Amino acid sequence: MPLKLYRYPSRSKNWRVRGTVRGVAVDETTGTADRALANAYRASREAAIWERRTFGEAATVTFLEAAVSYMEHCGSAQQKQYVARLAEHFGAKPLAEIRQAEAEDMVAALFAGRKNDTVRRAGLGPLQTVLYDAQRRWPAYTAPRLSKAKWPAGKGRYVWVAPEDMEGLLAELPQELEAMTLLRLYTGARPGEAMGLDWADLDLAHARVVFRDTKNGEHRTSYLPERVVVALANLPEPEGETDKPAPKGKRRGPVFPAYPDRWKLYENWKPAAKAAGLPDLRPHDVCHVFGSWLYHFGEADLKKLLDTKRWKDLRSVERYTHSPGDDTRSLVDTMPGLAPPAEKEKKEETG
Repeated sequence: MPLKLYRYPSRSKNWRVRGTVRGVAVDETTGTADRALANAYRASREAAIWERRTFGEAATVTFLEAAVSYMEHCGSAQQKQYVARLAEHFGAKPLAEIRQAEAEDMVAALFAGRKNDTVRRAGLGPLQTVLYDAQRRWPAYTAPRLSKAKWPAGKGRYVWVAPEDMEGLLAELPQELEAMTLLRLYTGARPGEAMGLDWADLDLAHARVVFRDTKNGEHRTSYLPERVVVALANLPEPEGETDKPAPKGKRRGPVFPAYPDRWKLYENWKPAAKAAGLPDLRPHDVCHVFGSWLYHFGEADLKKLLDTKRWKDLRSVERYTHSPGDDTRSLVDTMPGLAPPAEKEKKEETG
């Protein structure tokens, strides 16, 4: 039956709508005591239900709905600000109508004259995150993969962190983030790959992990050192997990539930990095530390780095051939004015 207006004057002056449209039961407030506005709400609500039931959620769910849904579980205040700005721009535009062209229009409207890194961090990145989150909530919807080619990131970073400094950072991190960082440090996993990891992708008994749908467009299997296996095995089980035991006693669900997005990751990372004396080290830099250590300590050549399938082309791994300084020490020490103190004293005595 169509939706009808009603109200309980003794409870509230606001009108409510009640009824069933295409099998969808509705009983909710209109949020207004004005009958004309309430009637407009009723008509709009009824039309929306008809449209969604006729064309499906994939065609009718709006960006505003997706943004609100995402912000309900987003733990970062900064990310919420980014998404709120996008919601103001796109409003009730159907997700199905937001593609590359619309994303570029958004950049032109909200980020004119801004740096590429700002466009990627505060515009395209959050937009892509909301679209992917909507795809998980409404399976009938398929999110487009937005291109950032027009706004290239800065030059690839070469990051060298001494082992003792990395140990200092690990000591400052909370347990779950420490385990995630160890996993990434010894597998080269990107932040998104680690945050999306499910217990079904881990085989601790055989020290293996599978990263699915990586940036390179393929699955990647990595070996897990004993230290990483122990850190993962010691992670506490989320509350309620024991009520629904997985088959054969295996755990289920996300491996790192406390970090559903990179914004929450940054919030816990920054104070730890600062306390460890590494204030400029970013979470993504751990990937580069993996490459640097593999090249210098593991004596892996460029071909072996590519064989890990962490990188897709030679250009991506060439940055790790830079020396941290020790390789040139013996050469530099031979330069004029750098004679060892003992040798200086000997020359003065013989002079």
